[in-house]
Amino acid sequence: MDDQKQLGGLLWQAETLRVTVFPVLPLESQETGWWRTVADEEPESRTVQPRIGLVQEAGRICDGRFSLTLSCLRDRVDWLFATGPLEREQAGLPTCGAFSEAADVFRRALGDWLQVAPPLKRIAFGVVLLAEVSDIRSGYQSISNYLPSVKLDPDSSTDFSYSINRPRSLKCFPGIEKVNRLSRWTVTQVLGMTIAISPGQAVSPALGRTSIACRLELDINTDAAFVDEIPTGSIPSVLDELIDLGKEIANYGDLP
Repeated sequence: MDDQKQLGGLLWQAETLRVTVFPVLPLESQETGWWRTVADEEPESRTVQPRIGLVQEAGRICDGRFSLTLSCLRDRVDWLFATGPLEREQAGLPTCGAFSEAADVFRRALGDWLQVAPPLKRIAFGVVLLAEVSDIRSGYQSISNYLPSVKLDPDSSTDFSYSINRPRSLKCFPGIEKVNRLSRWTVTQVLGMTIAISPGQAVSPALGRTSIACRLELDINTDAAFVDEIPTGSIPSVLDELIDLGKEIANYGDLP
């Protein structure tokens, strides 16, 4: 992207990050031990729903700063990365921090698992990004800088939402002809809330301040038309390229 100017108007923070993979063959068992492989300890919670074949494990990682959830179905595996428990006095948006840094932490956490993942036919990287602004008008004004093909008047526009898919080719593995780059841009209100739990007492929710934020939801995924196996050695590179495509949109906006 040397020939393009990076936009600096918004400081994107990652609310949640997700990696989804689709195995070539249905999983024989969802009792995988993968959460332990990533965190090097047992999960804090485990949910089993036999009727739909779901096993979900969750817990905190990185000294409790983040939560990591693994959801396994026979034909789909989801990893979800989010902020850890918030302190009552914590200010600002409930996020994992700056997008680029949070994505790098998430990617490193999944490093060992990528070595033992089952044969895969499809990979997706998703993220919800927030950037706090002073008011709705400022949000529209800021987000319009990222949308060169959209005419957005901050003074007369309301209820704005813009979604688009701009496919690209995959550089690291030419066998996959298309990568979907779905983005959804909005300006929203974010209501902060903390929950205090004391032994022997009722759950005590406390409302925090309301923030206005630009919201960018990304889903970068290899095309469903590819049904063969992605070579095991290419899986880390494919995921890295998907994450880089997400960073490109956050930095440079909606470009072909």
